[in-house]
Amino acid sequence: MPLEDILSDLDIEVNDVLGGDESFPDAVVMISLGSGRFAAVNATTPAPDPMTVGLLATFASEQDAEAWSAIYDLTGDLVTKTFEEAREIAVSKPSVHGLGLQQGERTVAIHWVR
Repeated sequence: MPLEDILSDLDIEVNDVLGGDESFPDAVVMISLGSGRFAAVNATTPAPDPMTVGLLATFASEQDAEAWSAIYDLTGDLVTKTFEEAREIAVSKPSVHGLGLQQGERTVAIHWVR
């Protein structure tokens, strides 16, 4: 069976394997809570098989991160990471399933790491 068929059966995207994701900017802003901890969000995936997953919260701009922090009354330091650095942080956290790109209160994109 060709690799493309196997990947499509698993419902993953090749860009996950290659380390890029067109849904995310090349650099993202994250909220550092200190001691290697970062702000996270629980997101529910769309039907037909919705599930709630834990994601590291990422933002396209500092303004988006500040607005999100204000909504949830969260304090922390804003740090800019490359997409790859953010992905590596997510991979290092066993309870995190991926990165969530946040706009306001919505998760607009998910990059899966497990």
